Amino acid sequence: MEKLEEYLNNIIYRQEQLAKTMLILVVSMVVVAALFLVIILTSYDDHSFVGSLAVSISGFIVSVLLVGVFVIIRIHCCMNGCDLIKVRLSQGGLIAAEKALNSTCCIKDFPIEKIKTLIPSGK
Repeated sequence: MEKLEEYLNNIIYRQEQLAKTMLILVVSMVVVAALFLVIILTSYDDHSFVGSLAVSISGFIVSVLLVGVFVIIRIHCCMNGCDLIKVRLSQGGLIAAEKALNSTCCIKDFPIEKIKTLIPSGK
């Protein structure tokens, strides 16, 4: 069971690192979006190429920001799933941990076969 907990801790650590990277990406995109907002507000001519380009790039940046926020939420959901499996493992044993694994919302993100090989058989 120690190997399984160590493996889940490793998954949580990697997801925390990924969440930090995504947060840096989202913050940098917010800064770039603010820059393009300034360009849009300062372009006085309605038919200027710079204004049109800034509007289209801003739309792209907003869509990237939304995807980034979704990915951050998804990562935290999976980290909570790992924590749930660890709690069930420590409190309820292997059967409860396997049930928690099957009920986790992001089951496709977990390497189920790898986790099942770490669960000792016969317990």
